[in-house]
Amino acid sequence: MQMMKKLNLTSLLGILTMLFLAFSFTSCSSDDDDNGSDSSSSVSSQLAGTSWFGSNSDGTILMSLKLYASGTADLKMFGASSIERSSVPWTYHANNQTLFLKTNPSENKGWSLRVLSFTGSTMQITFPFTKGEMTFDMKRSDGSSGGSSGGSSGDYDEPVAIVVHAIVYYKATQRYASKGTETHYLKTVGNDLCLYRNSSCRDLLGAVEYNHDRSRGGYDVSSYTYRVIYPNLEYTYYYYFN
Repeated sequence: MQMMKKLNLTSLLGILTMLFLAFSFTSCSSDDDDNGSDSSSSVSSQLAGTSWFGSNSDGTILMSLKLYASGTADLKMFGASSIERSSVPWTYHANNQTLFLKTNPSENKGWSLRVLSFTGSTMQITFPFTKGEMTFDMKRSDGSSGGSSGGSSGDYDEPVAIVVHAIVYYKATQRYASKGTETHYLKTVGNDLCLYRNSSCRDLLGAVEYNHDRSRGGYDVSSYTYRVIYPNLEYTYYYYFN
């Protein structure tokens, strides 16, 4: 009789332990799911209605990304790789921290851009090229640090003023001279980001490229990320900026 009581007590304790563990496990899974949902909603709301501009680590590829609040996106790349897609559906997935651009809605296929970091005004993402992922450092280009209710037109669809450091090379004397800082204008044309002399965008200075120069004519230009070269019969202008 005492043996039966011990067995019953042992069985009861075992059942209670199993129920406690099952309840604890279910509670933890529910919390994780809720946190993921909140994170997805938060990042999605901050991304909606924003425009971004940036480059890969060596600046050879520039990227313009617009994420409209309506749920569509425009993506453009300039430089060593040229890509242009307009009005593609986008979604953010918190479970794997990816921004998905659905380039083929009928087959639910597209690009998964991994979001490595996000602050609201800066974002580091990867793009899945055929030869492997490439990291891009992006900055908000719509003049805001948080999400907005509507889609932004983007800073580079219309002329945007930028201060450049101008250096001129005179071919006749084979000498360089610094012209100091000048204000010119950036605007996207097709797959190129171009620099214009004035806001009317009728006087093209050239396409933006990554700056490989450490110095130019004795002037230190290593701190600049981009450059534009404007050749002429009598001289060549070099414009440097960030």
